[in-house]
Amino acid sequence: MKNILFPTDLSPAAEKAFIYALQLASRLDAMVTTLHIYVKPEVKAKLPHTLSEFYASYDLEEFENYKDAIPPLTEIQKNSGFSDVKVVHLLKPGSRIVPAILQTAREESAGLIVMGTTGARGLREIFLGSIAGEVLENADCPVLAVPEKAEFDGVIDQLAFTTTYKEEER
Repeated sequence: MKNILFPTDLSPAAEKAFIYALQLASRLDAMVTTLHIYVKPEVKAKLPHTLSEFYASYDLEEFENYKDAIPPLTEIQKNSGFSDVKVVHLLKPGSRIVPAILQTAREESAGLIVMGTTGARGLREIFLGSIAGEVLENADCPVLAVPEKAEFDGVIDQLAFTTTYKEEER
């Protein structure tokens, strides 16, 4: 595994998961690719010029938001002692978040996806539907879903393994 994909919604839960991604990357001599997917809103304008201007402005605003989020991630990386881990940042538009994450995992040859979980809490979120749950169910590589309240202590001491008992999972 040379690449760990870290999809982020820039939330505090995602920041906690980032520390786990950095720790694993450090131990596995891998890099971390952060990924923020943004969904362009549907606009019902009839003038193509107006629509194109709106989307260009929206793309720029999303870029600026993500650019502003990178220094805090760099600070987390430095403060957690993982400055040696290579981190690459990606920002992509997508009409649907989960397929965009899965496609990026394939394009970037991710060996692992590490992401934070929020919303309905804990295992309930994973099994009753969420972005993390959908990624867990459909990813071609392992996924580590880090709960919002997880505290990083340098050790991963609880791990759940989900399977559909397919032959290729043996």
